[in-house]
Order: sequence, then structure tokens, then C-alpha cells
Amino acid sequence: MTKSGASSRWRASRLLLVVAFVLSLLTHIFSATGDLLYDYFTNTSPDKPNEKLRKPAHKLKSQDWEDEKKLPDELKNIKRPDIQTVWLMPKAPPPKPVVVATAEPTPTPAPKRKPKPVRVPASTPAVTRPPVVIASLTASAPQSWFGNTASAPAHASAVAVASAPAHAASAASAVARAAPPASAVAAMPVINNAFPKLVHITYRWKGFPARLTWTAGDGRYSLQIGAAMFGRSRTFSSVGTIGKRGLAPERFSDTRDGKLQNEALFEWDQQKFVLHDGDKTIEAPLQPGDQDLFSAAFQFALQGASLPSFTFSLASGRKVYANVAFQVMGEKTLRLSGKDVDAILLRGTFEDRVFDFWLAPQWHNLPVRMILNVGKDTYDVYASDLDVDGQTLLESPPPGLDNPRGPRGG
Repeated sequence: MTKSGASSRWRASRLLLVVAFVLSLLTHIFSATGDLLYDYFTNTSPDKPNEKLRKPAHKLKSQDWEDEKKLPDELKNIKRPDIQTVWLMPKAPPPKPVVVATAEPTPTPAPKRKPKPVRVPASTPAVTRPPVVIASLTASAPQSWFGNTASAPAHASAVAVASAPAHAASAASAVARAAPPASAVAAMPVINNAFPKLVHITYRWKGFPARLTWTAGDGRYSLQIGAAMFGRSRTFSSVGTIGKRGLAPERFSDTRDGKLQNEALFEWDQQKFVLHDGDKTIEAPLQPGDQDLFSAAFQFALQGASLPSFTFSLASGRKVYANVAFQVMGEKTLRLSGKDVDAILLRGTFEDRVFDFWLAPQWHNLPVRMILNVGKDTYDVYASDLDVDGQTLLESPPPGLDNPRGPRGG
């Protein structure tokens, strides 16, 4: 074997090893990021073709938060059951008809013959007695099935008693026909107007998933929305108090790859924002009702049309957008995970910034879409999955059904 031939075979073997390594690496990358790549390339807008804003047919009703205020004091600290069970008893058989024998009528005595008048002398005045009329007696009816009807004739009571069970049976059958079956009643969700205490929403941002978690209880709330892809992560967090006047944020933060980038502190006692962005510290006036970028959507969801003012300041960790005026732009049907969802658009503007919140009235006014234009960054996220207090309201279909993972117009 020549030296050049051995060198050629060595180069070919080395090239083959390199190709195998590259293919193996690509396979691992695709297996780890295949879903994300699929989401990215199949992503489409949730806007339906030719669908335009229209006059809202729904209202943003305020949601009850302090629902325990309606309870007596002794029940306010008692936890409500997570599951309610309805026991349905079998329908009672109709009562048997009661047959009341008609009493024998008392025989009517034959009337006495009218005595013939007797002529008397003219000096004696004639006395004529009125005829005696003896009315026929009807036997009084005994106490019937519906109560005391002694004043009614016996034959009338017998008819009423005999017909009453038939009417009762027909009424019972009508109720039975109108009532849903036991399984349907048990499956009906308990209607509750209280704002949910636990919400999970999976949004899509350019096809990639971003997950929001809302928790509330004991006068406090926590709101987090985060996304992770290709080993990088970003999380926005808002925490604060919740009560009769809605949300009062205390801290908003922006974290990337586990490191705090910036934050906004709501110092209500001193009525000021304090922003920390790297080495910079910014202060700005804080007024009642002011929110951060994400708590604002939930403030609208909770308070609805009862909100005292639709103008308030918004804070990110870098800037305070003062006195952003929101207004209802209209209603539109969005296509989300194969479902048509009506949403009301609330839009706020600040200089060249735009804040859009699409709220679903049928789902506690929750934000099913948010578009935030803040400087160089624009976030357009729309819901693909939605769970409210353990109940699934929206779920993305498997790939291939209704162009999933990227809700679109239908």
C-alpha cells in the first residue's frame, strides 16, 4: 500500500466521523428544540380574516373579590369545599287515588196534604196557615284529601278527590321531563362570580410559549409571566395587595437568565415610584390606581366598568409612563386554539407607546391577548391555553388540527 493511498483513506474516515458528529449534534438540537422550531414556523396571527372591530356586545362587568363579605361573621373563616356533591333522590310514586263512598242521601218525606179550608162564620176571622215546606237534605261530605270541605256536597267531594291524584301525577311527570338527568346536573359547573384565585395562561409570542401564573389570597396577589428558549429565559413579576379597590402593586421586576435587570418599587406611603435600572435610580410621583405593565390588565379584569378612572400611570423597571389614558376601542372575535373568543380591546397610548389589552368577558375579563409597544421592544402575546381555578377553558389542539400552536383566523 502506498503512502498516498493510506493518507486518502484516513482523510475519508476523518471526514465520515465529522459528518456523523454533525448529524448527531443536529439530531440532539432538533429533539430539544423541535417543538419551538415548529411553533416558530407555523405561527400565525389570532386575527380572523376580514374581522374588524365592532361595537361591543358585551360589558366589562366588575368581578367580586371579597365574596366573603356576604357571609355571616361565623362563616367568614371557614374554607369553602373544593367539590360539591348533589344527591338526587328517586322520584316518589304518585299517591293512590282515594275513593270516597257517596253517603246515602236522607230520604225526603212526602209532603203532607194541604188541609182544605173550613168555612167559619163571618164574625170569626179566617186564619190561613202557610204551607210547611220541608227542603230535601243532602248529606255533608266528609273531610277530603286536600282538607276540610264539609260545606261541599258529597258527590262534588268524591269527584275532586278522585281527580286530584291524576293531576298530581301529571304534574310530577311534567317536572320529571323538565329536570335534567342526574349526570347532567352533577356535571354542571358551580357558577361563581368571584374573581379567580388561580389562573394559568400559556401565551404565544412569535410562536414560542410564554406562561403566566396568577395567584391571589389573603389580601395579596402574585403575577408572573416568563418564557425560556435555547437556554435563555426572561421573567416579569408583579406582587402586591388586592382588595376593594383592586390591585395595588408593590414591586415589578424584570429578570433575565436568573439575574435581576431592573425593578419598580411602589412606595405608597411616600407616594412615589422608585425605579432601579442597573446603576440608575429614578423617582416619579405615585397616585392611587397606578399600575405596572402587566398588573394593569388584571386591574381592568377585576374592576371592569366600575373602575373610577381609565387614566393612570404605568411603570416598568426602566420608565414610568405617566397618565396613560385607556379607552374601549371595540370588540373583536379572535381565533384561539380553534375557538372563536370574543374580546374587548382596551387601548392606552403614551407618546409613541401603545398598550393593548384584549379582555374576554365570558372568562372573567381575563387578558387573552396583550400587545405592549415599549420603545424598541414589542410584545404581542395571545392565549393558547387557559386554566381557571382548576377548570380548563382553552386548550391548544394537537399538531395538525386547526393549524394549532398558532391560533389563526378561521
